[in-house]
Amino acid sequence: MAHRLLGVVYPYEGTVGQFNRRFLEWFHAQETRYADNFAIVSKLLLHGSEDELRSVATHLKQTASPQFVPLQEAKYAASVVAQLHEHDDKFTIAVLDILANIAMFNENRNDWQYWFQLTFAPGLVNENHVRAVDNVKRAETQMLKRAKIVVDKITKLEDGFK
Repeated sequence: MAHRLLGVVYPYEGTVGQFNRRFLEWFHAQETRYADNFAIVSKLLLHGSEDELRSVATHLKQTASPQFVPLQEAKYAASVVAQLHEHDDKFTIAVLDILANIAMFNENRNDWQYWFQLTFAPGLVNENHVRAVDNVKRAETQMLKRAKIVVDKITKLEDGFK
């Protein structure tokens, strides 16, 4: 799950987020953990200067196209919710918290999809088109924030059981 959400985080951080060194440090740590074969990209960017990072961020904002974002499902975790009472309370709460945040991510994704489709509606007056585009950006920002939260919660849960 975390590695799939990292695939959402990277392009959206470049278009609506704060693509900077702090983000890259966070991303590289997560990428190394969950998708090691891709870690070379963030490692190379981390060695760049601030000007190079700003250049990459500017390029991403100008050239990134909308990304398809599938619904995120944790089918196994959701299917064993009934058995969570057999586990430690902290573990149970952490799993339910992750599942709730995945559901919130999916709500943000559905909002994004609705507004994105609306931007192509025929006969849409300019004022409404601008409003739809603004709502697309707002939904993308919310998806990005929620994806980061889920990745961090999964990491924290995994670290608690090492």
